[in-house]
Amino acid sequence: MGPTAHGLAVYAQVDKSKPIYVGDRFTLSIIIDGQSTPGQVDLSALAKYRPQAAGTQDHSKTSIRIVNGRRSRSVTKRIVMNYALSAATEGNATLPSIPVTVAGRVYRTNTVNISIVRPRSTDKLDVEWSVSPSECYVGQPLTLTVDWTIRAGVANFSFDVPLFKSDAFYFEEGQPLSSGQESYDIHGVPVLLTQREVPGQNTIVVSFRKTLIPKRAGRIVLDPIRIYTDMVVGQYRTNSFFRTMANQYERFLVQGGALQLSVRPLPEEGKPKDFYGLVGRYTISATATPTEVTMGDPITLTLKIGGNPYLKPVQWPELQGQQELAAKFKIPAEKASPTFEGGFKTFVQTIRAKSERVTEIPPIPLSYFDPERGAYVTAKTKPIELSVTRARKLTNMDMGGSGVAPVNREVEAVKKGLAANYANEDALVNRGFSPIGAIVSPINLSCWLLPLVAFLASCAFKLTTHSTPERCIAKHRRQAASKSIARLSSASSLKGQALNEEVAQALKFFVGERFDKTAASLTSLECYHLIQGETGENELAQSYRIILEQCEASQYSAAKQEVDATELEQAKDLVRRIAKLTS
Repeated sequence: MGPTAHGLAVYAQVDKSKPIYVGDRFTLSIIIDGQSTPGQVDLSALAKYRPQAAGTQDHSKTSIRIVNGRRSRSVTKRIVMNYALSAATEGNATLPSIPVTVAGRVYRTNTVNISIVRPRSTDKLDVEWSVSPSECYVGQPLTLTVDWTIRAGVANFSFDVPLFKSDAFYFEEGQPLSSGQESYDIHGVPVLLTQREVPGQNTIVVSFRKTLIPKRAGRIVLDPIRIYTDMVVGQYRTNSFFRTMANQYERFLVQGGALQLSVRPLPEEGKPKDFYGLVGRYTISATATPTEVTMGDPITLTLKIGGNPYLKPVQWPELQGQQELAAKFKIPAEKASPTFEGGFKTFVQTIRAKSERVTEIPPIPLSYFDPERGAYVTAKTKPIELSVTRARKLTNMDMGGSGVAPVNREVEAVKKGLAANYANEDALVNRGFSPIGAIVSPINLSCWLLPLVAFLASCAFKLTTHSTPERCIAKHRRQAASKSIARLSSASSLKGQALNEEVAQALKFFVGERFDKTAASLTSLECYHLIQGETGENELAQSYRIILEQCEASQYSAAKQEVDATELEQAKDLVRRIAKLTS
């Protein structure tokens, strides 16, 4: 326990009831005795453990004693602040003393000794990975392929891909999800996991592909990929009312071997002037509409670049830099954003012919380096034939019409006709202006009253519906339980893996919304810590974790175990109890 002063004791502890494995996240609790409000914790000394807040618990208690008819009341104040740390390397370690500011005074916790152990290995888990091709050029798109083979139920897995932490590569941005894929984040790099069963082998393969581009030349050593996961090794009897038996998990590690990548620099010989770094094979085509125009009329030029699955580095073609094109056409500096469709990156630009002597849109080049040929290549569009006519000049006759008859007589006739029709004084009407009459007239009244009513209604609506960020968070917390229960109820119509996935997502959604966390990144262990930390009910948190682990284990296991109707009702009851305890 740390030093005691001014009635306060500040100390730190780690739950060592279970092993701390490499790659695990474990909980460091900072406890303040004699205080019921959190202090300010400086976690800079724990930076290598990547600390994250994992909830705060108020363990303050009030006790009443009656001795000889005399009643006494005592209050014990205690606040517990939890932080999730990441265990990066195996071996014995000492967590340093942490400064905690309480009521303007700085206290320091005790040091904490921990032991981080290496997970077990097993032949029920395998991983194969490759980067293709293994010999390439700077800027050449490569494909990383990872296949993780699973022959048992697993949960709470995490990937360690060292090359994702390297500054030697650019990485393809996240792609839209398609059917059968799951978004997953590895060291801040998004990947799409796919899952397939191996027929007749009780095996599942979880895979992902990622495009990476080397930034520099040289020989690059790629450290092994590691996967940490909890694997089912048996079952044990629990004290939970909801589930008497639960899967017993132990932490395992599977890893692939190291790889080497040989990256060559791009040659300087033969490099085109318009080359800007495209490596691979590309195609370029062009269309224009219309092709029969008057000089100065707009022509829509469409350029499509494809031939390569990685189109991100493709830039706008430099049309102004093409001498023949710029000499024959006016090309605006403004450019529309390119679009992706059908395996092509499409650019659209409007151009205008400068002369009727223009007969075609000349070829537009695209230079790239072909790694298979080891040489630079310049692809060009085909010329597009045009028919351009001279614009006819407008004359006074065109603008005034072909008739030359004077109009003075006609105007005079109209004038006389009007005068003849309105010569009688009875036709005169008093047009004197009255301010009150103007205000209360039906037309003017509607002109100023309706906008005023609309403005006042808008203000009233804004005042009644205005939400601050705090209100939004509070609203999400209030609605988390009802939305999660609704999802669990609708999940009863699903079957097999789809049912387990929906139950897991609904339970993670509730914890994420209730405790202001990102639901998609939560694991069953993190849900357990959050619930246990906020409610102080270990059995409740453990029951929640068990159902989540069952769903996750079934998701990545060929031996499917479907959540039944009883467990669905138990999940709903757990959500209601947690919502009540954290309200």
